[in-house]
Amino acid sequence: MGFLTDLKIRTLSPSTKEQMLNDGDGLYLRVRASSKSWLYRYKSGEKQVKIDLGAYPTVTLTMARG
Repeated sequence: MGFLTDLKIRTLSPSTKEQMLNDGDGLYLRVRASSKSWLYRYKSGEKQVKIDLGAYPTVTLTMARG
């Protein structure tokens, strides 16, 4: 169950401040001034783990959710 849509992602305008948009279930889109990339975050014990899934649009919304 995702909160983001492809249209919303394509129309996001980059800003100087980094944004983390939640898609649900630990999936985030990180929006920076020059790029958009997918992150998966989860907890392993007491430690927060972040995995970079790749840059948008090379990694699509469907691929990131899969």
